[in-house]
Amino acid sequence: MVKWNKVGFYLFLVDRYLRFLQSRNQVRLVSTCVLPCEAVELNFSKAHGFTYNPTSVMFINIPSISKLQWHPFTITSNSNLEHEKLSVAIKSGGTWTQKLYKLLSTHSAIDRLGVSVEGPSGPASTDFLRHDTLLLISGGSGITPYISIIRELLSMKTKFKCKTPKVVQICSFRTYSSLSMINLILPVSSTPFDISNLELLVEAYITKDKEPQLNSHIELQTKWFKPNPSDV
Repeated sequence: MVKWNKVGFYLFLVDRYLRFLQSRNQVRLVSTCVLPCEAVELNFSKAHGFTYNPTSVMFINIPSISKLQWHPFTITSNSNLEHEKLSVAIKSGGTWTQKLYKLLSTHSAIDRLGVSVEGPSGPASTDFLRHDTLLLISGGSGITPYISIIRELLSMKTKFKCKTPKVVQICSFRTYSSLSMINLILPVSSTPFDISNLELLVEAYITKDKEPQLNSHIELQTKWFKPNPSDV
């Protein structure tokens, strides 16, 4: 037992060391979208030919918040729709995410933010076209993996003219302001994408608020960042 504990400890040290080396290279954070439900979407620059599959996950480190903490988040963007951008949505919950949301929502003068990433990693392949109907059920920020799936189907329908399945998205949120997460389904891009090409039904349920609060009608705020000298 002691031997295996040592092996696990050494593997942990190796993992930390590799992440430390990787964190020395930072990616460019192009913009953020601040949602009224205390969530943010981070938009990173990526190479045009870099691809990934829906529901992929990426680890993120922000040294100004914590030099050692890495947190995994589901990618919401689609490499076929957004050729030069990679996005993740982050809901404020724990200490790290609360600090990130506060940093981006209250510091209007901030024009740079150093970010390191690891990944993305995810399924080797996804075959959604073999189904007649996709039933997607989520609660709160759990909608983020399904956003990437819907964007993938939108790409197949718009660019490749594929026959896509009917999509039924059933989601529940605690507050009315959290409905703003649904706005992330359609990517913000200079290229027009008609979501009406998809047979998409979205059913949203509110479990806590009995009526809309004042902040539930606040519009999404987009902030743009300058590149850091260390960005790759």
